[in-house]
Amino acid sequence: MLAISPKSAIAMIPDGASLMIGGFMGVGTPELLVDELVRRGKPELTVIANDTAAPGKGIGKLLSAKLPRKAVVSRIGLNPQACAWRLRSLSSSCFGMVGVRTPRC
Repeated sequence: MLAISPKSAIAMIPDGASLMIGGFMGVGTPELLVDELVRRGKPELTVIANDTAAPGKGIGKLLSAKLPRKAVVSRIGLNPQACAWRLRSLSSSCFGMVGVRTPRC
């Protein structure tokens, strides 16, 4: 199996890509890859994940950098930035909750 660096892996992801990111509340999230996404400032991402983790942890780093255009999550989690980042639920269901960035919250 060929291993590549996080830089090389993230270089293959186009702006506006949809990414499925594993982990629960930041545990199990590929931190090196998330850090490289933030470093490169990949814009307009659609993030599909379990939750939005916490500020500075896991997917929360992407929210802090305002990189996602849209997040599809089962729950917001404990991240107060999720509302500040203007995520709003489009579904009252606890499962398959969809958050989108909106102009005003």
